[in-house]
Amino acid sequence: MTPSDNLNLEIDEFLSKTLRKDATVHLAKFLEGYRLSAQSEGKSPKIIAIVVALVRYLDEFLTGHNLSTDVTEIEVEELRRFIVDPRERPRFSHHRFTRPQGGHLSGHTVNGYLRALQAFWAWLKREDFIEE
Repeated sequence: MTPSDNLNLEIDEFLSKTLRKDATVHLAKFLEGYRLSAQSEGKSPKIIAIVVALVRYLDEFLTGHNLSTDVTEIEVEELRRFIVDPRERPRFSHHRFTRPQGGHLSGHTVNGYLRALQAFWAWLKREDFIEE
């Protein structure tokens, strides 16, 4: 059995355990599955870390606004609200180590957010966790 086969088995085991425990499939439960899958596809550790961090931010945003974190219930409107939010608050306003600064996130940074979300949602779709 190759290392790739072992990793794929690990991914399948993780996802089946995650989905068996709860009918609701929250964003945070998919992070490890995404990470393992992305590693098996040869994606860079930096890109994987960016996607995982952004999904955590999304989870915090949804929780903080009393919105569902169930991936089957998250709709485009919630994602749009998440993308608009950093444009409306000062840079680094929720950062643990950096003080808030004047101005807002650049369009380039927001586009990076969109690309990371797109990668995660494409993975959810590819793995048949969501329909669209």
